[in-house]
Formats: sequence, C-alpha cells, structure tokens
Amino acid sequence: MPPRHDSALGRLSEAGYDPAYGSRRLKCAIQQQMENPLAQAILSSKFSPGERVRGSVRDRVPAFRH
Repeated sequence: MPPRHDSALGRLSEAGYDPAYGSRRLKCAIQQQMENPLAQAILSSKFSPGERVRGSVRDRVPAFRH
C-alpha cells in the first residue's frame, strides 16, 4: 500500500491502490473524490465559466478554489 498523504494526489493514490483490480479502483476514486464534488460545485455556480479551478485536500476532504 502506498504511503498516506494529505495531498489530493496522495489521497487518490491511497484510495485507488489495489493490485488485484489495477487502474479501475483509481478511476473510481478520481470520479468519487474529485470529479463528482467538482461537478457539484460547478452546478451550484461556485465557479464562473472559463475560471481556473485548483483542487486540494483539506482535513482529508477535497476542496476547490479559484
């Protein structure tokens, strides 16, 4: 198992690591922990069209800012 990290990349690698399933677990982790929360933020008008968004992890929860 990879080391624990508080970064977004570390969190995804931790959640998506499974040698038996390969990249399927990683794809699922990316969707659940980054893509879905970002889509919700976009749909709730937290960000404007064309705005650059940065993702990070705060207290082990994905956070997005402009």
